[in-house]
Amino acid sequence: MPEKQRQRDEMAVSANRMESEGESMGNLGLLYVGKVSDLVDLYEATQFAAEQIAIHAARYGLQTV
Repeated sequence: MPEKQRQRDEMAVSANRMESEGESMGNLGLLYVGKVSDLVDLYEATQFAAEQIAIHAARYGLQTV
């Protein structure tokens, strides 16, 4: 009887550990998606800034590279 209880306890601890690790991986996945979203936003802002620089440079007869 005590052996079976010990095995059940070990299985419960193992299941809790796996669940906790799964939650951690899920949180990392959300963090990754957030960082990719930030990079996309940065790219779009950079593109917009480059377009604005080109527009103003053309207005004043300057060349952009």
